[in-house]
Amino acid sequence: MEEELDIWRTNRKNLQGFLHAFDAGQLNRVPDGFSNNLIWNLGHILVVQQLLVYGLSGQVLHIPQELIPKYQRGSRPEGDVGQEEIALIGKLLADTVPLLEEDIRENRFGTFRPFTNSAGFRITDLPQAVAFNNFHEGLHLGYMMSIRKLV
Repeated sequence: MEEELDIWRTNRKNLQGFLHAFDAGQLNRVPDGFSNNLIWNLGHILVVQQLLVYGLSGQVLHIPQELIPKYQRGSRPEGDVGQEEIALIGKLLADTVPLLEEDIRENRFGTFRPFTNSAGFRITDLPQAVAFNNFHEGLHLGYMMSIRKLV
């Protein structure tokens, strides 16, 4: 699973670059033809990773509960996200990487509730959750690369 974590670490650094490259107005802008924006994608990536890896393992999430309805699957941006929440998302994108690595090292994950997502991917254990999360984050990085050209 170390290779998957290496990919994840690198992808998270790429994602955090958006927070440094764009101001709050750009992060919040929903371009024509899109249903979300850069900051929503970052929040969504964070929430889905926590729900996939920690939620399906019956563990406590490392994010505030109020972020879940705002960024979970099926949600959309509902107004501008303020600088405080942008900073929180950036901090959590960084902080959740060493937390997961430590939790894996300390063998804190036990039972895993199998899950089949809407695309038909069946996730039955932690390594599959980490692998699928990388796929999911990469997909949203691609969306963000398209959005960045329009903001």
